[in-house]
Amino acid sequence: MKQVYAVGSLAARPMLAAATSGVRPNEIDAVLAASGYDRPTGDKSPVRLALLNTPGGRLLAHVSQAGDQLVTHALVDVPASADAQSAIQTWGSPQWQRHKPDGLGELPELPYLPVADVLDDDALRSWLFSPDRRDLLEFVFTALLATPAEVRVVVAAPADDLAMAVYAVTRSLPTAMLDDFTFSTYEPDPAACRARLIGTDATRSLDAARGILGTGAVVYQPVAGVRSELPAVPFAAFAVDAIAAGQFGKLDDLKALWQRLGLTDPRQFDLLDRLGRGAGVLTKGEAAEAVKQPAMAAWLSSRGDAVNQFLDWALDDRTFASGPFSRIVQSLRQKPEVLAKLGQAVRDEGVKALKAGDPTRTANALEVVLPMVAPTKAGAVWGDLVGQLADPDALPWAMRGYLLPKFARFRQQQGQAGVDPALAKWLSVTPERLPELLKLDLPRPYHLAAGRACLQRDGEPTEELARTLGDHPQLTLTLLRPETGDDAHGVALFAKLLAVAPQTPWLDDVVGAGDEFPPATRNTFLETALASGNLDAERLIRTRGPRVLELFAGQPGLDRLTTALLAAPPDDLLRSAPLHDFLEAVAPTASDPVKARIAAVRTAREFVQSPTFEADKLSAAAAAWAVSPAVLPASAKGAGFDAVAGALARRAEADGFQGDLEATLVHLGGTLANDPADLCENLLRDLRGRSELSRQPAPTTAFLAVLLGAAKAAELDGKLDGLDGSAFALASDAAKKGGSRLLDEIDRRTADWPKPARSRWGFLRTAVQPAGAGRFLRDAGFLLAGAAVGAVITRLL
Repeated sequence: MKQVYAVGSLAARPMLAAATSGVRPNEIDAVLAASGYDRPTGDKSPVRLALLNTPGGRLLAHVSQAGDQLVTHALVDVPASADAQSAIQTWGSPQWQRHKPDGLGELPELPYLPVADVLDDDALRSWLFSPDRRDLLEFVFTALLATPAEVRVVVAAPADDLAMAVYAVTRSLPTAMLDDFTFSTYEPDPAACRARLIGTDATRSLDAARGILGTGAVVYQPVAGVRSELPAVPFAAFAVDAIAAGQFGKLDDLKALWQRLGLTDPRQFDLLDRLGRGAGVLTKGEAAEAVKQPAMAAWLSSRGDAVNQFLDWALDDRTFASGPFSRIVQSLRQKPEVLAKLGQAVRDEGVKALKAGDPTRTANALEVVLPMVAPTKAGAVWGDLVGQLADPDALPWAMRGYLLPKFARFRQQQGQAGVDPALAKWLSVTPERLPELLKLDLPRPYHLAAGRACLQRDGEPTEELARTLGDHPQLTLTLLRPETGDDAHGVALFAKLLAVAPQTPWLDDVVGAGDEFPPATRNTFLETALASGNLDAERLIRTRGPRVLELFAGQPGLDRLTTALLAAPPDDLLRSAPLHDFLEAVAPTASDPVKARIAAVRTAREFVQSPTFEADKLSAAAAAWAVSPAVLPASAKGAGFDAVAGALARRAEADGFQGDLEATLVHLGGTLANDPADLCENLLRDLRGRSELSRQPAPTTAFLAVLLGAAKAAELDGKLDGLDGSAFALASDAAKKGGSRLLDEIDRRTADWPKPARSRWGFLRTAVQPAGAGRFLRDAGFLLAGAAVGAVITRLL
């Protein structure tokens, strides 16, 4: 190590006085920076002994007062082997230069530090006789162990006391913790010193102490009443007591353990002390941090008390179990006998928690910790518990709900299908508990068995049970199947489901799984659904018609379903192929009333699709529309009218048009309209809209014959009165569009009309004969008068 001397007065900057050859400029700068200070109150400045890390390297400086001068003797480039304890034990060494050297010259290198015998264990023990010093040292220990390494600890105390405190620290703490430890026994301006432990003027004022606090340092200034608040560190009081009692062996054992474990974090030192001595309370957070070090985890795993504490935390905290506790278990892998005992302890704790009704602790013990500690025990524990827990009703419901899925899965893993008979009693729950059981993660057979057990209870099914099962349609569909040929429970449940859960298409589900139900049961379900009023017969037939025919063939329910469809016939009944196919398939085996109604639909459908004017066909069609209760939708009347009107339009020039028209009016007048007259006017209006009817002499003459009383069908006598306005409108249109030539042709075709009808036509032709406007108006009035006279004549005849 190279040496440097510096000399200066209390008021002047120190100057280099001598140095070892090869000292670098930055090392000299570091020495000079550590050389001067303002003297505190009193005649003599305190001795500064400072171990510092400087830009020029590691520096140990000794500064003392000689008369009116300060003499600095510094060692630069101090090696790491010269630790903090060796540095502080140079305190009081006569080898430190305390006077201004006689002459300048080159200083020799030193092979070792100038260690003295001023500081030793006996001196430290004697020094702690004072309670104030015990308090000071306890604060120093606490501050160094409770704060990060970059936080400075400032103690306002005499330099001799600070030196003794530094020695106590280096004597009590492991060397590995003190690799970067630095100190200064006296600094007039602690804020300017970067050492870890700093001594300063013991008489500092309150304001000065507060100023130091403002720099982020922790401060001990008893005179000013300032003491930084720090967390408790049990080791601090223990170390002070051990030193005061001269029991350094306790400290040495702890240091040796620390060194053996290869630890470096000061926070773990206090933890190690507490665990080693069984003192204080170890927090879960501290434990989690401690086991991150494999060596610490291994040491903790060798201590039964620590393992028990870790286990207790693991049983309450799954995250702790899978993290910190797993490291303890890893450390025990090479100790099978210890691990076996731990496994048994975990199992016992799990069973204990189970009986106490604590599902969280039970789950952590048996599902997390036990598989980690003793995998074979973990695999067998569920089977053991099934046999031990003979009465599930004695368990709290939360625990029962936790255990049942574990037991069921365990049996499944053993290759057992269905419900284990030993678990059947676990499934016997009241309907009030069934919703909770159905939420459990159980194999389907277990849910099914629980539902069936509830369903077979006396007084079931109630609406409450049906409502519960209604939330599980697929499960419930299975429960509806007769288990032993008796479908009473299923039928009763089905009826309740229709009432409490109508939003689910239950019969659709039955149809979908129809082969799984006996025919009689299916039919009962169908009739029950129909009776409830909640079955949409039309939708079922449209969507599942062929399947419905297949499943319910020969069953009375099919007749009732068809009746329900035809009781409210859909608008497209005459057009829908699925509905038509269904009705035709039902007809051969239907009851007579249903068969008759289907026949009416068929007749109406055939007539609309291919209208004919044969009397028997028209009569049959009219009968179909007249069936009561109505078997045809209201829209069927419009379909029938359109069909007739279209057919007449297509036959307008055919021979026999008038006969077709009259047959239609006779048979369908009261069916497709209010009466024959109403139907005649509607047909005339429709045909005039479809084509140039007024340009065609044959259909025009036919309509005029009916309108003017020349109808051939006796059934129309007296039923076509009041149609003069329509006759006038038709004739006027013919006159406008066909002129005199068309009127002459019509006139020729009326030759065989009865005289009254021909007279009325004569009046009418005169009225509509093409001429001037004035004559037209006159003749129109004349026509109306003539029409009235003609009507009177007709009635007289």
